[in-house]
Amino acid sequence: FFLTLDTGGPMSRSAGFWRGWAFYFGYFRIGLYWLGGAFLVEADMFFWLMPFAVTLLPAGLALFYGVAVVAWLEFCRRFRPAALARLLLFVLVMMLADYVRGHVLTGFPWNLPGMALLGWLPLAQSAAVWGVYGLGVMVWIFGLLPVIARHHKPLAAALLLTMTAVAGAGFMRLKERPTPQDTPQPIIRIVQPHLAQAEKWDPALRRAHLEKTISLTSRPFVAKPDLVIWPETAVPVLLDRDEGVRRHVASVLPGGSGLVSGSLRRKDREDGGRPISYNSLFVIQDGAVTAQYDKHHLVPFGEYLPLQPLLEALGLRQLTRLRGGFQAGPGPALLSAGSVPPFVPMICYEVIFPRSSMPDTRPGWLINVTNDGWFGQTAGPWQHFAMARMRAIEEGLPLARAANTGISALISPKGQIIGLVPLGETGVMDAALPSALETTIYARYGDMTFWGLLSLIGVAAFMVNLRQRDVH
Repeated sequence: FFLTLDTGGPMSRSAGFWRGWAFYFGYFRIGLYWLGGAFLVEADMFFWLMPFAVTLLPAGLALFYGVAVVAWLEFCRRFRPAALARLLLFVLVMMLADYVRGHVLTGFPWNLPGMALLGWLPLAQSAAVWGVYGLGVMVWIFGLLPVIARHHKPLAAALLLTMTAVAGAGFMRLKERPTPQDTPQPIIRIVQPHLAQAEKWDPALRRAHLEKTISLTSRPFVAKPDLVIWPETAVPVLLDRDEGVRRHVASVLPGGSGLVSGSLRRKDREDGGRPISYNSLFVIQDGAVTAQYDKHHLVPFGEYLPLQPLLEALGLRQLTRLRGGFQAGPGPALLSAGSVPPFVPMICYEVIFPRSSMPDTRPGWLINVTNDGWFGQTAGPWQHFAMARMRAIEEGLPLARAANTGISALISPKGQIIGLVPLGETGVMDAALPSALETTIYARYGDMTFWGLLSLIGVAAFMVNLRQRDVH
């Protein structure tokens, strides 16, 4: 992509914008194809929107990169940097575009370039230092090494040596044995009921769905679980209001075992108006709700509509079809559940945002409950699962993931998959919860390390340019 811009001779702002936009439109159009599946769940109502959704979202996301290319071209036109400096500045503006895309208008940091390194865990371990955005810098630099070598072989060799050292440090990190614990590791049971999204809220199937989930929960235990985890909106009831269901669940769990489950929550208004709805998570112990969390980072057009009253008046609905949409919760939370370490809950979409769900107090682990049943057997659930693994590496914390239709898993603090229930299957998984690692650099400083990398790139571009001027 860089070569098509840098070797094509003088280029107008318009040509640069459309070249950058077209490349990234293709990138997002292919990578996000699976979004169309959500519009087929209730095709009679939403099918007509599918062509717009799978086209307009990629088109909108590609704008960030079209603008970035224009900014890069304009800078090069004004200051005429040397070829190598031009390349380094290109990496800088592309990474800035990624960061802005992940934060503006609620943000959508899906399929960031750094996610490619999850395919090789030794390199991915450096996310514990500079996060997924920092991994993106490595992807760009590695991809452009042949071009860098053409202009400056010593710099290319130094960069290759640096990446080798980073991979070596990753190997060492993966080989480190966890510190022996004085107390036994908690046992976690993750339940994947695999309820078809099109049937999940059918009143006629309510009892069958509930009994299926409870039956999975009560399967024979190899070891008594300390905690059972159900997915997002696991069963078609309001768990905080339905004491009978809670007591039924408590009756099938061994004594002392708790339950964490996603659920709808409704709060009545004092004026008697339409209740406020939340996408929530409850901690249930001995049939009683002992803690709750309300999702704070909602999905636009999935859980709410921008300008909700106006668009509802025009007859539009978000995919959940809930009148008034969901209300956002107050923010990140640290919850306790019986004897297991305190955890941070992340509901569905929230796990794609680095650091945004982390409270000030460091937890012992992370729980991600989700329902990817909207997207069927596509790449979407796998991409979502990969981002959950990246959060575990960044924070140095184990992560338990319960998904309605998959992928459910327990992930180590280094991103390793300890156990997994595959996509599209019904099942349960029992495993011992790994211990958290020491607080990572990224957990301590967040994206400051990424900004440090970008600053180094800027300084390197400046020094390269000065050297080039001295040569001439």
